[in-house]
Amino acid sequence: MDSSMYLYDVPPVLMEKFCKIIDSGDDSLGWRGLAARIVPSWTEVRRAERLEAIGKSPTRELIWSWAQQNKTVGDLVKVLEDMVTLGRLLVMS
Repeated sequence: MDSSMYLYDVPPVLMEKFCKIIDSGDDSLGWRGLAARIVPSWTEVRRAERLEAIGKSPTRELIWSWAQQNKTVGDLVKVLEDMVTLGRLLVMS
């Protein structure tokens, strides 16, 4: 997949798989860790929490909102790399 591809152009099946993985992750490596890096305010995090409570994917909603800013697969990869680096640091401490 090309890193310059806009997130809203990623095939829905692939995005659904990604969302399921992130939704199942723990705090810093799950959707909350993603939200901490991509949303402009905690209001969006609260909204995602409400969506999760009614059975919807918080990751899908966060990514969709972020994608509206013309974010790319490369932008998402950078965020995910930051999340993994933080996870490694937490494990080592």
